[in-house]
Amino acid sequence: MRDSQWKKSRQQILLLLIASLIIISSACTNYAWRPGQRTVFDQAQKSIKYSEFIQQIKQCKIKNVGLSSDRTKALITDNDELKTVVNIPPNENKLIDMLAENSVEIYVISD
Repeated sequence: MRDSQWKKSRQQILLLLIASLIIISSACTNYAWRPGQRTVFDQAQKSIKYSEFIQQIKQCKIKNVGLSSDRTKALITDNDELKTVVNIPPNENKLIDMLAENSVEIYVISD
């Protein structure tokens, strides 16, 4: 009798493990980025001009900035989790220094 109960329990545990793996695998597949999907920059709720971005940096209104790996876009997230995107002009080479001078935390967002 104990053997049959043990066998039944083992089968239930095995079925739960398999179901869990299927659910986890499905979730990972659904949330993985694929070519053609929108990027985090595309999902921003608003955008601002570069000049306004610079002004906000100088006024210490920005605490952290995510930069695209090619440094063409910046992403600002405010306290309410509102995401704002900024297009950075080509050949802009003073932005990193300005962010550092104003104690803005910088992180890179891979495309």
